[in-house]
Amino acid sequence: MDSDELSVSPLRAPSDDELETVVVQLTGARSLPVSILRQVGRAFRVRADSPFHLEIHRRKLPNASVADFTVSEMALRRLPFSRPDAAHLLVVREGVIVLDSTMGERHTLTAGDMCIVTRWSDYDLSCLKPARVTHLLFSESRLRDRGVRLRADRVLIAAPPSLREPIVALVGSVVDREWMSTATSLRVIDRALEDLAVGLLLERGDTGDEHDEQRAVLRAKALEEIAERHRDRALAPALLAKYLGVSLRHLQRAFEHSGSTIADQIASRRTMSAADLLASPHGRTLTVSEIARASGFASAFELRSAFRARFGQLPSDYRVRGIVAPASEDSRANRESDGPDEAIVETGAALLGTPTNARDPRLPA
Repeated sequence: MDSDELSVSPLRAPSDDELETVVVQLTGARSLPVSILRQVGRAFRVRADSPFHLEIHRRKLPNASVADFTVSEMALRRLPFSRPDAAHLLVVREGVIVLDSTMGERHTLTAGDMCIVTRWSDYDLSCLKPARVTHLLFSESRLRDRGVRLRADRVLIAAPPSLREPIVALVGSVVDREWMSTATSLRVIDRALEDLAVGLLLERGDTGDEHDEQRAVLRAKALEEIAERHRDRALAPALLAKYLGVSLRHLQRAFEHSGSTIADQIASRRTMSAADLLASPHGRTLTVSEIARASGFASAFELRSAFRARFGQLPSDYRVRGIVAPASEDSRANRESDGPDEAIVETGAALLGTPTNARDPRLPA
């Protein structure tokens, strides 16, 4: 994209010192390696004649990350790095954002528009006007397991807006620093946002290979049944297949190459239900054996084994330490790739281009 397409005024690349200032303002005191700053600097452009403003309110959830961005006019050319297995869902709330792909396609998003991107390194992003964006980061493999097939040629989400506002409202509440989270509430919000995103993406009606699509649909139905029936101690792969009206082998094929088995999914749901109970005020009055039965496990021993495999600790230890939600594999990977900061909620603002003693009224006091 030519720089004059963004604005009449020329764009400029911020210096290393300016990028360092942005990072420090956003994160407190944490810096980034010079090599990373320079990679970002080569991709980043800001207005030369006015201050650059960026404000982020973000919260990490067990299996996702959500944020509310406010940003002034800028351009971000293809970044040389992109997180694998990532799906970025964006809802534009104010302003104009343009995505230019390496294939020569241009997508212009205005207030109310939505898009899904899996590789930022394939796009140039420009804000033609100061913009406000709701951002959700999911694991693409988790969405795939629930029947969502993301396609590189389907960036814009042309779906009914019925689920857009609930997503925006829920993210806005969650990233608010005043929102008091608990282990149970984090997991409930995490599942609710994933459900909303899956519903939104399924409504746009992506299609792929017919056989793969059929397997994805069956897998999604199976996961819904597991969520509904996992507390039944009799639930097993064969009984689940019976509920779905298919053969066990047909159901097993639907889970091939998905990274998990039917039994794994049943155990995972039961383990998360047990974790919810262990962390809740009501659950603290129950014994481990009672929680095991209530969650669908045949015995306390089975619960302990599943809990140790999932969280690396026993249910009794988790009950003591369960004020903070235990990290799933996905969330641990998120933290490792994000850097050393393990704060669940992050709020920051950055400003470039004004004297150090001047304040931008858009920044928090």
